[in-house]
Amino acid sequence: MAGTSWACRVESEMLLITFISFFVFISIQGVAAKDCDIPFVVRGTWFYRENGEYHTTEINGDSMTGRGNCLLSHHSHHSIFLTKLNESGCKTLRDQSPSLNTICEGINPDQQLISLFAENFVPVNCRSGLEGVWQFAYQNRFRFTGECNHPGNVIQSCQTPGSQFLITNQKFTISYRKCDGMSESLDGTVEFSCLGDWFVGKNHYFAVANTKESRKDEKFRCFLKNRDDDEYMGKSITPECNTLKSPEDSPERYRMTPVKSETVTPGCNLPLNFSGHWINTANIDADVYINQTHIVETWHPDIGRSRKTVYICKESRDSRILLTRLNVDGCQKDYICYDIVPRHHNVIRYRKGLAMIKDDFHTVCSWTQFPAKNAWKYDLFLAKEPVPIRCPVAGMFRFQQNGDIKFQTRILGGVTDSPRPEIHCMDSVSSFQVCDSGQKEMVIDAEFCLSTDTYGRPMDIYTRDPVPIRCPVAGKFKFTQKGDIKFETRILGGVTDSPRPDIYCKENISDFSVCDAEQKEMWIDENYCLSVDYKGRPVDIYNHLLLRWYNSLFGGAGHALLNFRLTGCCVAATAGVLRDPDYKLKCIGFWKENLRSYLITYDELDAFSRYRCWVYQRADLTKIYMSQALGPYCPLNQDVTSWNYTEGAAVHLNMEEYERERDQCPMNFDDGENPWSTSESYIQTFSFRGSSADSMRISITAILLPLTLLLIVRN
Repeated sequence: MAGTSWACRVESEMLLITFISFFVFISIQGVAAKDCDIPFVVRGTWFYRENGEYHTTEINGDSMTGRGNCLLSHHSHHSIFLTKLNESGCKTLRDQSPSLNTICEGINPDQQLISLFAENFVPVNCRSGLEGVWQFAYQNRFRFTGECNHPGNVIQSCQTPGSQFLITNQKFTISYRKCDGMSESLDGTVEFSCLGDWFVGKNHYFAVANTKESRKDEKFRCFLKNRDDDEYMGKSITPECNTLKSPEDSPERYRMTPVKSETVTPGCNLPLNFSGHWINTANIDADVYINQTHIVETWHPDIGRSRKTVYICKESRDSRILLTRLNVDGCQKDYICYDIVPRHHNVIRYRKGLAMIKDDFHTVCSWTQFPAKNAWKYDLFLAKEPVPIRCPVAGMFRFQQNGDIKFQTRILGGVTDSPRPEIHCMDSVSSFQVCDSGQKEMVIDAEFCLSTDTYGRPMDIYTRDPVPIRCPVAGKFKFTQKGDIKFETRILGGVTDSPRPDIYCKENISDFSVCDAEQKEMWIDENYCLSVDYKGRPVDIYNHLLLRWYNSLFGGAGHALLNFRLTGCCVAATAGVLRDPDYKLKCIGFWKENLRSYLITYDELDAFSRYRCWVYQRADLTKIYMSQALGPYCPLNQDVTSWNYTEGAAVHLNMEEYERERDQCPMNFDDGENPWSTSESYIQTFSFRGSSADSMRISITAILLPLTLLLIVRN
């Protein structure tokens, strides 16, 4: 039978590389240590504060001051400079031998930990804990009220790459300046050595030692940052870490603003047409501002609020520009080379070399410094406020889509079952149109009803009180789609089978049209109704009331005064209220690279990304293939047949031109071989008196009426 003994359990959590040790210390005499081996990194003299009192303890190979001798131990990995204690009370063991299970079962893993600081510490590199230069404002609730914000308040923690004096990378300084009206604010510079850092959830702790302080209670401190909010940092005012719960509620709080430690004089100028605001598709759509000499890039990563990098033009030759980079942390500068293609449209294409510490142009901008793999492509700067250009693909197409993210209607609930009971839908299609005057906007309707009136004119059932205009058009295509994110109708409830009973829908297609005068806008309807009247003229069920309104305005002589042609595309191009397709995409840039044609479109209503990249190719005389990317950047492996996320695509469109005789939407195609060429044009449609009864023309009545009035006045 064993004698009575008292045993106390201590949990020692080492916090630099995640070390947890369990030691059982006993206080009776005559019991020797069995399987206890305290690591060398834990041995030494430690200082800590507990319950408002300061203590010093010493740990050697088999004992700890005030806790007894080591009996058993269990540990994994190790730390060096900071220890946290979590201990249970003493237990009386009767007729039992002390063990880890019997002694440690009563400890609460959630109880508060105590931080121990090594008196004979060896500092570590500060980069993992704190790196950068900040101007700060601070408040200490135990010294003064308010916040001390002085331009001279600076935190500087910078590394010297390649320095043989490692101690320079193991320290950082905090410079305080006295604020007016705050007599208790500090004035001086404090130098800290870094002891180690660790994470608890998203809280990032790191411990320091004041290198100029000899008093133990003033020497050791803890800092706290949060991974999601790097604007604030907290500091303890005692040698304790358990008093820090969040940066904002810490005893001493810092509100920090990143600053750059150096000022660099520009040595060259950037191209004038680069100036403005851009987004960088290669860096999570970072905001980029470019002036004559500087490039300022700001992005918002998952950790922290924002990051900013400044590039200054140093030297330029041919297409390469040597830039001085002031990095995110603001400590040191380095040099990087950009190979930039001259700007075209709303696009700047570039590729970036490796960053180097030298500023020699021939070294930094050597072609070997750029990625030279078998497969590479340029990164993109896209204009933040793009100006539409003429689309490389124009016309009216019906399409089929296939993909993970198909085009869908943007009308809440879809197209209604019966928008207008008196209109029949000949055909519901997915429509893709680029029909505006400059051919600069792509319009996509996931569901579009094709129909014609009694005169064979296209009718739009979704317009109200339209104003007749003459619209130059650029082309119409019907398409099929395949992909993850297909185009879908935006009409509530979807397109009905028979929106207007007196209109027959011959065919429902997916419509892609670029029919405006400038061919700058693509319209896409996922469901579009194709219909013609008894004379074979297109009927647009969506503009069915236009003729009725016009006749009521001018009476029966409406056609005698002015005959006009009505198409769904042209009415919408100049009076957008008359027709609202599912998608309106403005063309803002296109080019050819790696034997593939790329197009960038802009859609203000796109919730995922306003900018979208497309790969397009002409298949034959009347067919075009297009593949839309998930975002503003087309991956290298995306081609015109890509339709799902494995190739970075959202949807694939297989488009076939279906322009009818009276649509006046001519087809256009530009593969982007020379994106710098000026291709602006305005479509002029010639009408002939014998071609159709409803063409735009001045009637005989309109000519004879002024002559008759003139004769009456003379007589």
